[in-house]
Amino acid sequence: MKPTQFLPLALILAAFSARPALADVSGAFRVSTLGPGLDFTTSVVPDQFSFRINANYFEYTHDDTLSGTRYHADLRLETAGALVNWYPTSGSFFVTAGAYDNTSKIDVKARSANGNYTFNGVSYSTTQAGTISGKAKLGREIAPYAGVGWGNSVGSSASWTFYGEVGALFTGAPKLSLSSSGGTLSSDPTFRNNIEQERQRDQHDISWANVYPVVSLGLAYKF
Repeated sequence: MKPTQFLPLALILAAFSARPALADVSGAFRVSTLGPGLDFTTSVVPDQFSFRINANYFEYTHDDTLSGTRYHADLRLETAGALVNWYPTSGSFFVTAGAYDNTSKIDVKARSANGNYTFNGVSYSTTQAGTISGKAKLGREIAPYAGVGWGNSVGSSASWTFYGEVGALFTGAPKLSLSSSGGTLSSDPTFRNNIEQERQRDQHDISWANVYPVVSLGLAYKF
């Protein structure tokens, strides 16, 4: 994460330090589809409401094909969340909602097939096309979140608590950029237009990915 992205989290942590003396507080390590991270929870209304923050980071590399073009993708997930947990039965089951500061992105690089690329139905050599690269950013930097789970790290009499959670992060459709550099045709208007047509088709192919599923397991310690 960039240093400026820690500012909202630092302000929330400062609020935790100013909590009432009798409030229960827990810290947790969790693993999730957002990557490994840390959770901090404080009781607001005992056994009914708690406030939670977390930060997560994960990197993943894979290859994919969009509109017939193969891409190498480096995924970097960077998220920091502020959430409220509600325990409707004053037990372990909870409903949670809030938002994530989401600066996740994917760096992509096209890979040629047999030394050639095909963009908008036209074949180009790697010398002509150069390096085809871009980025896919999620549509919302502040993404709403909702989920359900089991476990109350600030309600249990035990010091250690396992908890689990499933939910959805409403990220919005990814926004893709794509460009050429270092090729003999990188500045050619016709070639650039064909790259743009390819980008629009690829954008359409990934437009469905506007919700990111979140599954997490954690181990919390109550202070």
